[in-house]
Amino acid sequence: MNELNFDSLKPIEILVRYQGKLYYLVEADAESGAEYRDRIISGTRLEDSKAVGISGIPMAQLSLVARCLFQSDSVGDKTDQRVNINTLRKWPDRVIRKLFEKLEEISELDREDLTSEDGDPAGNGPTATTDGSE
Repeated sequence: MNELNFDSLKPIEILVRYQGKLYYLVEADAESGAEYRDRIISGTRLEDSKAVGISGIPMAQLSLVARCLFQSDSVGDKTDQRVNINTLRKWPDRVIRKLFEKLEEISELDREDLTSEDGDPAGNGPTATTDGSE
């Protein structure tokens, strides 16, 4: 019998140093991951039930980083205080992109999970409609 073992639910944490200050990038919790996926799906443009484009990706990524990047105290221990999104908006884009890439990896967030094989962002299949008809 196969088993999924979640004995330890401690999120993955990665120490981040930016301009001499320590931060902690913490694996996305379920709510943060769901909010990120919802933002991506809501920004998906459809034509003939196929995804043809996605808008709002940079803001969805920035928002996720803001939910998962924590400040440290004077001795370098993680606090419960998140880095404010307005602060992150002033950081170089290359830094935010790198933080997002690492967050995507440790949180196992993959944009391919957001669409089904037929390109439907909701994973409903090619016959799905928004009005409930078939």
